[in-house]
Amino acid sequence: MNIRPFRDHIIVEKLPPETRTASGLIIPDTADKAQMRAKVLAIGDGKLLANGKIIPLSIKVGDIVMLGGFGTIEFKHEGREWSITNEDAVMVVLEEEDVIS
Repeated sequence: MNIRPFRDHIIVEKLPPETRTASGLIIPDTADKAQMRAKVLAIGDGKLLANGKIIPLSIKVGDIVMLGGFGTIEFKHEGREWSITNEDAVMVVLEEEDVIS
């Protein structure tokens, strides 16, 4: 990828919505669409503080995250649809055993 996010921004690719819970319950299509499961493709160098220091981001490339339905900008690049947002939009990082493939 030849795109580098600036500061605390991240580039993600949406993942298909989950259709079942871990216990096997079916999640209806009417479930809250404000949340988005995504894979982190690229991250910026960190969050700029008022004193000029940069704090590295706590997420990393490859993480599967849940984003809130705010502050994301969608764009197409290399024939794929991606989104850019900042680290503050990440609500949770899903651990491998929590991710449904």
